[in-house]
Amino acid sequence: MLCADCGQQILEGARFCSSCGPAKSVLPAAVAPAVVAPPRLYPPHFERTVIVVLATLNLVIGTLLLGLTVVFLIGMKIAADIPSRLFPTLACLAVTAGVLRIACGVGLLRLSSWGRVIQIVLSCIGLFILPFGTLVSGLILYYMFRPGIRVLFSDKELSALTSAETQAIEALAQLNVVVLIAVAMGTLLSTMQVIGVVAGITVPNVVHAVQHGKKTRTMTDMRAIGDAVASYEVENGFAPNVPPSADAAAALAPYLEPTFIRTLPRVDGWQQPFAWSQHQTVWTDGLVSSEFSIVSYGKDGLHDVGVTIGPTASLDTDIYYGSSQFPAIPTSDTQQ
Repeated sequence: MLCADCGQQILEGARFCSSCGPAKSVLPAAVAPAVVAPPRLYPPHFERTVIVVLATLNLVIGTLLLGLTVVFLIGMKIAADIPSRLFPTLACLAVTAGVLRIACGVGLLRLSSWGRVIQIVLSCIGLFILPFGTLVSGLILYYMFRPGIRVLFSDKELSALTSAETQAIEALAQLNVVVLIAVAMGTLLSTMQVIGVVAGITVPNVVHAVQHGKKTRTMTDMRAIGDAVASYEVENGFAPNVPPSADAAAALAPYLEPTFIRTLPRVDGWQQPFAWSQHQTVWTDGLVSSEFSIVSYGKDGLHDVGVTIGPTASLDTDIYYGSSQFPAIPTSDTQQ
């Protein structure tokens, strides 16, 4: 309490002032004003729902895109020996789009101006994704450029708003729930469309990369068997006297393992056993020459009639190895 005569503070209920004597009357002590945080800007209930849905969709799509990046990286590893920029390009695009989508979702939830800017940029890009992307992106752009949405994402405090800006925010509550449903369904459909296009490009290339890897492994193993047979021939003066066999490894193992090769490859890249054939010629002077062939029956596992000489465009064609060369070999651009 304060003394009404001199203004000095006195005890509660006291009738005497230590400065001026008896206190005639007292005044209540001054109370320090409470510190009040500036009011935050909150959208109407329905508008919060729309913003949360948009943010959630961006976060989900961003997560899916980052998951696609893992698929592309696996494709890069599988197709490491194929000179192609497809998988690195797709991986970079998926990472960039995924990070932007996640950043957009976070910005929308925080009602940050940069979140709205990212959403506008992504929607402008989405206009080129016909037909669902165009419809949804146009609707989102219309929504993002509404006066009330501009105010919500202007980073202004509620106390700093003008009456016109306040009315613009209040007008947002008049949106129909159909807008929310259309945005959610359209965004999901456009995302599925993009994923379908990407899958249509990626899956055939992944399949091609896998088949190319099987072909490369088959040729490497056939060359290893042929080198072991050649080493045996140099050591002994003649090739292993083995009759034609549908299982080259089983027929040649007693002659070659482990002296000339530690372990013979048993099957080709398509899990079919290698075949073995040999033709010996006895000359008039008594010398014996032999020619051998190691055969993979290809992707279909069926023996072809005759030998295809030179490159072939089918992985089903038998692959022959003999005389340190491949007379029949699928080309690297085979798409089966």
